[in-house]
Amino acid sequence: MIDSFRSTDNRLLPVLYGTQYFSSQKLQGPCCSCKTHSNGKVSYSHTVVTPVLVKPGNDKAMPLTPEFVRPHDVHDKQDCGINASLRWLESRGSQYAALGATVPGDYLYCHEPFYRTLPPKGLEFILVCKPGSHKTLYEWVDDLERNGIDKTVARTRWTGKQHETVTYRYVIAAPLRDADKSLAVN
Repeated sequence: MIDSFRSTDNRLLPVLYGTQYFSSQKLQGPCCSCKTHSNGKVSYSHTVVTPVLVKPGNDKAMPLTPEFVRPHDVHDKQDCGINASLRWLESRGSQYAALGATVPGDYLYCHEPFYRTLPPKGLEFILVCKPGSHKTLYEWVDDLERNGIDKTVARTRWTGKQHETVTYRYVIAAPLRDADKSLAVN
């Protein structure tokens, strides 16, 4: 069944997706996370990271073992979806790396501590970086483009109603942030 979810280059795409499945301002339990809102009200919730295997063009997903957001982590701070995702990668990342996985993620995962957890497990990753939160990276990309060093690929496809052109611009080994030992990303 897993092989039916193989994508480009025979890779698996385990997407880490956080979702809240309970919230109340009245009911609470020992496993609830707690949030104080700007109006002073407190809500209690349960949140989980629900990894799924996906494949572009396939309208189905295969659920994988979830990782729950805990009310407090080992540092006695409120836990979050990022920490739950890191725990999931720590416990299962090597298994999926051996199967040939590339972890896609949205901009919420796009920070260096998260990136650094992926390569040691043998995982590849594709994570979205936004210009506002990754100014150094985008400055490098813009400079490389001005100097003709970037690569550009354009693809046109028929959507059923119109032709749509998507342009991809990429560079190799650009620093993720402005620091001496910043991770170089493609």
